[in-house]
Amino acid sequence: MISTCGTCGRIFPGGDQELQDHIAATGHQSTFYPCFSCDYRFASQYYAKQHMDAEDHWIPTSPPLSCSKCTSRFSNEEDAEKHEHKIHLRCRPCNVSFPTSQELSMHLRGRMHKDFSMYCPFCNRSKLSAGGLISHLESGSCPDSKLDSDTLYEAVLRRDPNGVLSKQLQDWTGTPRFEVTADTWNSKAQAYECRICHRLFKQLPDLQFHVNSAAHTKKIYHCPNPRCRKAFNHLGSTIHHLELETCQFMSFEAVQKNVEEALKFYYNVSRLRLHNLKVVSAWRHSALAED
Repeated sequence: MISTCGTCGRIFPGGDQELQDHIAATGHQSTFYPCFSCDYRFASQYYAKQHMDAEDHWIPTSPPLSCSKCTSRFSNEEDAEKHEHKIHLRCRPCNVSFPTSQELSMHLRGRMHKDFSMYCPFCNRSKLSAGGLISHLESGSCPDSKLDSDTLYEAVLRRDPNGVLSKQLQDWTGTPRFEVTADTWNSKAQAYECRICHRLFKQLPDLQFHVNSAAHTKKIYHCPNPRCRKAFNHLGSTIHHLELETCQFMSFEAVQKNVEEALKFYYNVSRLRLHNLKVVSAWRHSALAED
């Protein structure tokens, strides 16, 4: 196993023993995010994903499943959902958290967990509602699409020039990625401290996950209801807000239909673009061969 230091990034081809000696000597942190196909491990989930994207090291039959609130990882969706229900009072498919276990239980007994099922047009996985499906794409969890929160926001901007659903950020260049170091250690609290909100974390990777989570990202969406205009960090959260019908802007069924039609349109456009790229590439290759 090839290991890397989670603080300084130094690579140790000899594996864990060399890394542990380095950690003991420097006080640096270990790494927690392995590649799913090779022996490399990384200091953050972001760098592990970047590596697996570049090297095509994702395992199609076993895509990575991480808790959306902490650094726990799971081999299947069922275990991930149970963990988030019990530990974080969160409905993973709908991408929404609840203040009490009673409210979570009421939500899980609701109609969106009984009457509906939507399928991802890219990987054909079943999701319980439109909000859950959007969160599936937005988190980069779909193994067959190239979508994440940034590409979805760009797609929404193109179709929403008047800012009905999205905030038109003129200076937006993508979601920033932050790296934390051992300098965030608070010796008095004996924990790593977020310099923005001052929350404390026992492990450096937990702080790393926190600073790149929705906790400190811009709220780039809002409810399209002029009488509500509640702001959200993610499109999935916005869709779920509409599904709950709390602001009575549209029915749950209408949300499902609109999202399904929008995704089908995006999917068909994506396939057409891919086809056109292949045609152009083949034409160029043929032209070069003739020369």
